[in-house]
Amino acid sequence: METPEAFRHRLRRSREQCGKTVDSLARSVNLSRSQLSNVEGGRKFIDRRRAEDLDRLLGAEGALIEAWEIKARELAELKRRTVMKLPLAVLPTPFSGLHQPLRTPKRVTPDDLAEIGVVSRALVAWDNAFGGGQALDQGRSHLEWAQNLLRVDCPSELRPGLFGAVGNLAQQAAFMAFDAFAHSAARELFRFSLDCSEVACDVHLRTAILSSMARQEVWCGKPREALTYLDEAVSYADRLTATEHTEITTVRARAYAKLGPEFAERALSTVGQADELFADSDPSIDPTWVDFYDSAQHHGDTAHALFDVAMQGRRTDAAERFRFAVSNHRLGYTRSRTISQIKLATLIMASGDPQEAASIGQEAVDPAARLKSHRTRTDLVALRTQAAVRGNIAEAGELVERIDEAIGS
Repeated sequence: METPEAFRHRLRRSREQCGKTVDSLARSVNLSRSQLSNVEGGRKFIDRRRAEDLDRLLGAEGALIEAWEIKARELAELKRRTVMKLPLAVLPTPFSGLHQPLRTPKRVTPDDLAEIGVVSRALVAWDNAFGGGQALDQGRSHLEWAQNLLRVDCPSELRPGLFGAVGNLAQQAAFMAFDAFAHSAARELFRFSLDCSEVACDVHLRTAILSSMARQEVWCGKPREALTYLDEAVSYADRLTATEHTEITTVRARAYAKLGPEFAERALSTVGQADELFADSDPSIDPTWVDFYDSAQHHGDTAHALFDVAMQGRRTDAAERFRFAVSNHRLGYTRSRTISQIKLATLIMASGDPQEAASIGQEAVDPAARLKSHRTRTDLVALRTQAAVRGNIAEAGELVERIDEAIGS
């Protein structure tokens, strides 16, 4: 039976037989010398694409890939055991009240996986329509129940699907926690869901989670951390669809824009790359996680990147993109539409016609106040700040008063 060291030993042996140095081989697969040394030393593992490149470069005729697969399975099993030993991720409870736990079965069945899927889809719809703070509490008991399923007997053929379903539900809960500004809980849940995706060997779920983690760090003012997550998200680039690549590229553009004026050109060019990728989008082959990313979402997300550049004094088409998003978001995407409307009003208030901005902003106040979304309310406060600067204009002053009445001074 192959040992966990088989891959690294075979890699070193194949390299030495070909007469290649660590330096030269590392450059051939876009790794540093230290990175390849760590792989040969068993301190680091690589993705399948690089393993395939090494197999080809070293003429291993599939032997290196076979050794990589054995090691990958062992790591996945180790990860599964580690996840099962972790304490269950705990969701914050927005208010105290009765909490009725769901009954945990003695053995996992296909119906359990189907139920997790139904709950996940329902929470996504709830989150989009009413905000993360509302959906978060409703999903709490189901997430605890789903996590408990990882500890009971499960047929081997259902195990990947179980970890994938639990990981997806945990990711939804994490994004809701992020929207409610429960950032520590969100990061804990994202990490838990990422571990689940790796056990399930679900590349698409893994990509979705890393993209969401990057979005949180962009929002929290940590764009470099976001870029690190995005680099990790594309490690299986050859398996991702055009829409997945687009979504990741858009978040990357937003991270560059947050890095400041010196990265403005890179943000603009990255938005251009996202536009080109989106032109090849084919919803018929997309995984379910990226269903939300339609034309309205693309215009809104790219507009967010361009918004930061525009606020730095550069000319962009952020306003036009926000207008498209506001007009074309699907029914149920209340939060996305409202945020785009608020950002459009903020941009125009800062650099355009304050009366037009006030009119747009007035339309967004009521839905923003109803949403249980700290992100939305924070954007509304930013609009208020811009309107207060133009307080000598009647419409801007009225908008300030309306926002104060809706969410408090």
